[in-house]
Amino acid sequence: MRKLLLSGAALAALAVPALAADLPARPVYKAPPAAPVYGWTGFYGGVNLGYSWGKLTNDFIAPPFPTLTESQRMNGVIGGFQWGYNWQFGNWVLGTESDFMLTGERGSTTYCAAACVTATHRLPWVGTGRTRLGVLAMPNLLLYGTGGVAFGQVRSDYATALGTLSSRETRAGWTAGAGIEAMVAPNWLIRAEYLYVDLGNQKTTLVDNTGATLFTVNRRVNDSIARAALSYKFGGGIF
Repeated sequence: MRKLLLSGAALAALAVPALAADLPARPVYKAPPAAPVYGWTGFYGGVNLGYSWGKLTNDFIAPPFPTLTESQRMNGVIGGFQWGYNWQFGNWVLGTESDFMLTGERGSTTYCAAACVTATHRLPWVGTGRTRLGVLAMPNLLLYGTGGVAFGQVRSDYATALGTLSSRETRAGWTAGAGIEAMVAPNWLIRAEYLYVDLGNQKTTLVDNTGATLFTVNRRVNDSIARAALSYKFGGGIF
């Protein structure tokens, strides 16, 4: 009897591991990864590239003759650098930004009457200093408006059979626009943006030796810029 009891106990001991092996494995639960937190506060800098289309208008006023108006389109590729700083307040982002861009904008027209004149106008470079204010449509997606001051150089060449008359002037005005910017990776920002630039009206008067006005030139310059930009944000970002 004792031998039978011992044999039964041994069989039971062998059966327990076998039954345990047939049971399904207990699932292991892992906590879901924490959602990324996007921080927009900090300095950033980067590059931009786009296309610009502008217009230069000259009104030549010489009473008693009628006003002669010259209007010239200036189009071309534009690209440069931008840098700035953002402050995030909840879902709002306030920032300041500056940029400097070289442009290929130019346009020319030939006018012929008693003689022919070829007028060529260029906008070699443009810069802005702006405030940006936007709202986060998503934690990593910013919709914003922007505005501030603008400055740029205007070059004009009037070529005739007798030679070329050239002018170079740096002008100041204002700019406004809007854009959308996304934080796509730790510390990297991409955007699409539109800016309207108005370099103002400038009046130049030519007088004779007696101080009498010979003629007046009123010049207006404006520009539209559509561009994409890539920036690197120093510190912060996704964490």
